[in-house]
Amino acid sequence: MEEKSAFAEMIEFFRGKQTSIPGDPDYNAAVCHRLVNAASAEEGSIWRLDGNRHLRLIYSTDITQEQCAEFILREGEGITGAAALALETIAVN
Repeated sequence: MEEKSAFAEMIEFFRGKQTSIPGDPDYNAAVCHRLVNAASAEEGSIWRLDGNRHLRLIYSTDITQEQCAEFILREGEGITGAAALALETIAVN
């Protein structure tokens, strides 16, 4: 049997019946891990830009869910803030 590509797995995930909704911790974890796999990355994270233009860490593959609440950036701050300001993905080695 032929192995699926990471992209095919992402498509299958979004086409399939979900057991949780976007924003739920289980859903965030599933999406983030699939994106990390598809990008052949070591780690990944999901951030949300709030009404005050602050970025809040929602999920990360390398820290606990409890620690995520401690991470808040201003728009434009750091690599994540620059990506949010530019509305583009930024890959870092």
